[in-house]
Amino acid sequence: MCSAELIGERFEVRLDRTLGTGGFGTVFFALDRSASQTLGVAAKRGSAAELRAEARMLEQVAGHPSVIGLIAFEEVPGGTAFLFLEICSGGELFERVTDGGPMQERVARSFAESIAEALRHCLSRGVVHRDVKLENVMIVGEDHRSIKLIDFGFACEVEPQSSGESSDDLVYRTASAELRRPPSATTASPVEAAVEAAEDEEVLYRTASAEGGRGGGGGRLAAPAPPDGALRLVRQNGVVLGAAAL
Repeated sequence: MCSAELIGERFEVRLDRTLGTGGFGTVFFALDRSASQTLGVAAKRGSAAELRAEARMLEQVAGHPSVIGLIAFEEVPGGTAFLFLEICSGGELFERVTDGGPMQERVARSFAESIAEALRHCLSRGVVHRDVKLENVMIVGEDHRSIKLIDFGFACEVEPQSSGESSDDLVYRTASAELRRPPSATTASPVEAAVEAAEDEEVLYRTASAEGGRGGGGGRLAAPAPPDGALRLVRQNGVVLGAAAL
């Protein structure tokens, strides 16, 4: 028996078809009946306050082929809401790596370049993602080389760096307070752009080496000596706090 919830006059959420779960809600399969042909979409259910903030970030970064598209935000009684998003039937890049094993360098590079372009676009719109990992990169079903950056629950806006403050000082001053703040926090430091670059580098390593473990933290293949200006991740208890020069 189909368990469905009608949201407004447009969406039918199939509560018996879970697509995924995360820290900011559960994602269900849904139908968008507003078009001439009914379309399948992803419906993320969670706290209205948290999803409202995520919707605002998605609106700011809309229009890039490698960033998940927001279709609608709908609040429902009880303090909850739904984000209706593009659906990606190819699964997580994490699953592609763990199930398929190490990728050829050119394939891994293609994924990494797409992620980097998505992050560059977000930064150009004044948004820092703050949670770049294989689990937050979805493969578009029609094209197994095409990806979408998802889950902007941690995302926030860029705040200018203080005059005369070094990047290292900024990392250690702001990491605990800013990098992993609750979604009600809406601004971040430019150092998080450096963290995004370091996280993207980690995604590339994990993609090319098939290094396992959700959220990172496992071993990885030996890497060549870092180039000038490279960054290292600053971690505490497995959580990325910031990035500092090597």
